[in-house]
Amino acid sequence: MFRILLTCLICLHVLHSTAQKIRKEDYLFIDKLVQDYGPMRGSSMQYIVDSITRDCKTELQATRAFYRFMFLYLSFDLRRQQHPGKYPDNASSALMERKAGSAGFAAMFKAMCDLKKIECRIVRGVLRYRVKDIGSFDPDAIHFWNIVSINNTQYLIDPSLACGYFEEKKFIREYSDAWWLTNRKLFACTHFPDDKKMQLLELPLSKTEYTQAPLAGAAAIVAGLVPTQTVKGTIRGSADSITKMKFTIAGHLDILNVQIAFDKESPIPLRFDLDQFGIYLFVPNGPAGKHTAKIFIKDKPAFVFRTDIRKGLQKKESGSKR
Repeated sequence: MFRILLTCLICLHVLHSTAQKIRKEDYLFIDKLVQDYGPMRGSSMQYIVDSITRDCKTELQATRAFYRFMFLYLSFDLRRQQHPGKYPDNASSALMERKAGSAGFAAMFKAMCDLKKIECRIVRGVLRYRVKDIGSFDPDAIHFWNIVSINNTQYLIDPSLACGYFEEKKFIREYSDAWWLTNRKLFACTHFPDDKKMQLLELPLSKTEYTQAPLAGAAAIVAGLVPTQTVKGTIRGSADSITKMKFTIAGHLDILNVQIAFDKESPIPLRFDLDQFGIYLFVPNGPAGKHTAKIFIKDKPAFVFRTDIRKGLQKKESGSKR
């Protein structure tokens, strides 16, 4: 039986996937230690790394320290991101100027890992973040991130997105730990590496599958909601219909508040159902025409879709006559 709630509250407890057997709450003390050290401007990379990892007992804790340090004391520079080669964007410039594009963030993160002898690589690829990216592939949307290998396990990290998120042509500064040790399937919704093997998926997404997927935001990653292959980034149908979307859960999900908004309208609650296989969202197709639909989790944007909706059948209103 479907339940319609003013707000959708779902209480679940599920196990993490192999690459996600980590409670990020256990690393919050690292965040505090890094903040206490301050920016250490003018210090060498070696001094900074030695300082912020002094109390780290594991390599994972060290990567968390690097991730947090870069959010606190580096700014994301859109000029460097949008004009590669015109401005320096490497580990040295990031350290000295305290601003970088994704290339500088990834280079500095690797440099920090190298000093702690943590195996780390820089991955080059494409990032989708605009509505118009759904259904198309922009080879010029170049982006860089990292993969670290610890205890025979590989983890995906995007230190530049720790600083915030793209909103069309703007970059909104807002911290998120979603891009530290990110779920691989959700990471693949937005990041497409030049080498598909760097998706770290058993069955890597093709370019077509990548472009057809919805855009996933930090809220989706934090909640651990993974769209199945049947969930496409473009919603089609008639205005009087509902699209059923299935999501699996990769993480520890406590309370989920799910809403949807079309274009700039206020969010409305979503109808849902759940079973042992995942969560099913019943998404109204929205008004006729082409629009943007955003699904919110705990009032934060989680997924973005395009809609291409035809007019529905006009229904006659029934009522009693006096």
